[in-house]
Amino acid sequence: MIKSFRAKQAERVSCLAFSKDETRLIEGNTQLGEVRFWNVNTGTLLKQHIGHKGNPISALTISSHNRIIVSCGKDSKILTFDIKNDKVLKKKLVFLYTFFSYL
Repeated sequence: MIKSFRAKQAERVSCLAFSKDETRLIEGNTQLGEVRFWNVNTGTLLKQHIGHKGNPISALTISSHNRIIVSCGKDSKILTFDIKNDKVLKKKLVFLYTFFSYL
């Protein structure tokens, strides 16, 4: 089955990840540096974080318990988001090639 998700305006998506239970889609945005959380079943936008402030997001992943999101942007920052409490837990300035060893 194919579903479409509509934002308020056309924007480029740099990366996607599904939650382990496949109920949420996490999107990394190239223009605004946002991480967005979508409900897969309804196609509604649940939350969004502007953590990378205008820098494209290079990669992202979600924890196995669907609570923590880690994103890495072209600004050389790794951000850790707590979805349940809706806040950034950690910001770390690193070189991009170290991102996957961080996970």
